[in-house]
Amino acid sequence: MPPPEWLVAPDRYIPFVWWMIIPYTWHFLFTIGVLFLPDMTEYRRTILGLVWVSLLIYVVFVVWPVRVNLLDGMDFSRYPLTWMHEAVCLDYLRQNSFPAQHVVVSSIIALRMRDAFPRRAWLWLLALAMIFLSTFLIKQHYLWDSVAGLAVGLGFYRLYFNLPIWYVPDRTRTDQTLVTDTGVTQHRDRSG
Repeated sequence: MPPPEWLVAPDRYIPFVWWMIIPYTWHFLFTIGVLFLPDMTEYRRTILGLVWVSLLIYVVFVVWPVRVNLLDGMDFSRYPLTWMHEAVCLDYLRQNSFPAQHVVVSSIIALRMRDAFPRRAWLWLLALAMIFLSTFLIKQHYLWDSVAGLAVGLGFYRLYFNLPIWYVPDRTRTDQTLVTDTGVTQHRDRSG
């Protein structure tokens, strides 16, 4: 199903950036990163959250499968990394989700990893920014797919994990107040 023209008009002015296929593939590494969450409860909670948000996006996809035709007729052979584009941008698969699931899932994982590893917060957020940009710079999604994906990912993170987007835990303190899955506030002493 073609999207409305007003929604995709900005994409006609955004250039194709061939090397952005590299950060686009980082999404797959992000999904593996969840395995390194140090707390099993947070791991389970993150996986369950990713399942719920993915189901939501699949429902939207079934109702409104967006056809991305920005790559129609494009010859990738003149660009380096052609093999990566051909592996990701399959000719027969020009349907993409709105919002961009790549961005939704990556934003949730980046924020969860930032929470678990606050000293590396800048790295997770930089990688998220690159994944976000790559989705429309390689013409795999429209700009608005990516923007909506970021909004859904950040909003879902805020609602599901009940934490502000700018939250970074202070790992140097020995006591912290936590909100449990049931919304009950607990005081935890981490001094040993």
